[in-house]
Amino acid sequence: MSANALTIVTAAGSLAKHVTVIDGGVTRADDPFWPRIVTFETVAIDSPDDLLDVLSAAADYEPAPCVVRAEPLADMGRRAIYDDPEKGPAGMRPVPRTWVGYDIEKVAADGIDPLHEPERAVAKARRCLPPQHHDTTVVGQITASAGKRQGELRLRLWFLFDQPLFGRQVAAWCKPGIESGWLDPCTLRNEVLPHFVAVKVIGNSLDPCPQRWGIIHGERDRVPVPDYVASAPSHQSFTPGRGSTIAGGNLEELRACYGPRLEQRQREAVAQIRAAVEATKAAGTGARHPTYLRAAATIMGLCRYWCIPVDRPRELLVEAYLSTLTPDEARRRERGSIEGVWAWLERETDQPEQHPAAEFLQKLPREWGQAR
Repeated sequence: MSANALTIVTAAGSLAKHVTVIDGGVTRADDPFWPRIVTFETVAIDSPDDLLDVLSAAADYEPAPCVVRAEPLADMGRRAIYDDPEKGPAGMRPVPRTWVGYDIEKVAADGIDPLHEPERAVAKARRCLPPQHHDTTVVGQITASAGKRQGELRLRLWFLFDQPLFGRQVAAWCKPGIESGWLDPCTLRNEVLPHFVAVKVIGNSLDPCPQRWGIIHGERDRVPVPDYVASAPSHQSFTPGRGSTIAGGNLEELRACYGPRLEQRQREAVAQIRAAVEATKAAGTGARHPTYLRAAATIMGLCRYWCIPVDRPRELLVEAYLSTLTPDEARRRERGSIEGVWAWLERETDQPEQHPAAEFLQKLPREWGQAR
């Protein structure tokens, strides 16, 4: 179902875009405060009308959610596709989707008032996209910043494709619009960035846009994806920058790179592992579990990179964590909090490069292991 679904992200507080309105005019639009942990809901989309119904209904949720292209790994987690040594494991992964939301901005309005003529605004703005979009059914959303600059159209256009695409494939297809400044590529290239669906007006003013959602039916319901777009690379490969070292994980390569400095680097890594263990021992109530998660990810990354056997560091960390728990807490958390994080970090897939921890396990130690 993943290709034909979208992910709705909800938090304890509102994830609506905040709009300041003075004398009936939009003066600024601000992002909401982002919590570390959010909840996910995956909703199947079969047609443009489904897309309109789901999005416009989500805009009325309380608290307001947002929508992302990435797929959740669980019902709750971080809105991120990479592990972080401080914030914890990723909660999502990139997948190809059959839907897209294009964030259109800086299109000359040519006399169109997007707040009161949304259909005209949508019809003009979609001409900025590749021609396959022009006669396809489109769901239009007048976004929070619409009306902020009278001479510009700012809105989001939602389409369905006839085959799933990764965000980077869509961004490559739409490169002319991106280079012209009409299309914001951020939510395409980073698939956990939010598509805001709700607007919260600051103060006592009313929403200056009477209708933010609509649909224009076209000759077909799905954008036909050209073969050259579907066959384009789905991810941008990492190219080490100046001063970057090897990826790590191979003892012979490490020796060739660091020579006699390797043992010193490994000792430094062991010191960092010990610090992670001590931080877990010292964690107070409410911080114990997050500290343990960070420490496990840190230790796994260091051991993988510097070719240090992980069994003893893992044993020490588990002992440190258990020392902070009551016997009853330890029993309850044995499979989840204690062992589950290691199973997650160690699991392998048929395509290891898509393993959620793979990028972290390479990137984090690379940053710590810069040659001096």
